[in-house]
Amino acid sequence: MLGNCPDIRYSVRVGIFLKLKGKTGLSTQKQVINNFKKVCICRSVTGGTIMKAIREGSLSFEALRRAIRVGTGNCKAKRCRPKIEAQLLAYKESLEQSGKKAPSSKANV
Repeated sequence: MLGNCPDIRYSVRVGIFLKLKGKTGLSTQKQVINNFKKVCICRSVTGGTIMKAIREGSLSFEALRRAIRVGTGNCKAKRCRPKIEAQLLAYKESLEQSGKKAPSSKANV
């Protein structure tokens, strides 16, 4: 009966992933959980999908909207846009701190 509980299955999946990666840090656990968490509920887009698109060069909300259709559901991005823009800002800040240039494969709007 416990195997049918979504919270337990999710925890087990995250735990297995961490063991496979060999990392047990708190920030790593938070990153893994954010990768599986749905950010855009209307389109069922997870944080991992959004970060992958950002790393591939979609560096604005509009570019993400075109690339992975995030924010195009029933709510028209009222629920997810602030979270996605926060992810974009954090990514851009991390690039500035590390001194790397942003990928330029997609247009920035």
